[in-house]
Amino acid sequence: MTTLTNPEQKERSAYLVAESKFSNQEIADEVGIGVATLYVWKRDKDFMATVEEHRQAIREVVRNNGIAVLENRIASYNRRWRKCERLMEARAADPVMKNVPGGDTGLLVRSVKMIGAGIAAKEIEEFTLDASLLTKMLELEEQAAKELGQWEENHNHRHIGANGGAIKVKYDLSKLSKDDWLAIKEIRNRTRMAALPPISN
Repeated sequence: MTTLTNPEQKERSAYLVAESKFSNQEIADEVGIGVATLYVWKRDKDFMATVEEHRQAIREVVRNNGIAVLENRIASYNRRWRKCERLMEARAADPVMKNVPGGDTGLLVRSVKMIGAGIAAKEIEEFTLDASLLTKMLELEEQAAKELGQWEENHNHRHIGANGGAIKVKYDLSKLSKDDWLAIKEIRNRTRMAALPPISN
């Protein structure tokens, strides 16, 4: 490691303190001083003024290049949305989903539960709509649209719901494909059928 002179050690130490990533011992080891020396420097007004200058410079870099920049935020939203999409694709490609209605959409999650007890107990599979994943994707789309000025909320029309209240449409569901809607319809129909009482002969 290059040997630093005292002024360079102070400057480097001030920068590392400003970053707030390292312990006092790690900073001392990095610049080649004793940790006690660093404690002394941190009680010095001039040293701490240098630390604050570095902090301001770091904040400026973050403002200009980090999440505070619109393009960076949108790119971050897009990366997370793509990860959700890849998860759906991986689920759809799972051989377990091949013969499951709606399984090729990647919108279903598989779970296994036990029914019965003792030697009569058996495992059954359940496939349910991953509503949380859909919600997360829709939230990312909404946030991106809002920040890009593409989100509009219609306050001019009032529709009356079942309890007399206004129906609030929060998400734009136009992003779902035909297959997605067919899968949701199939799950909804199966759920309704399961809820019906048995027909007596």
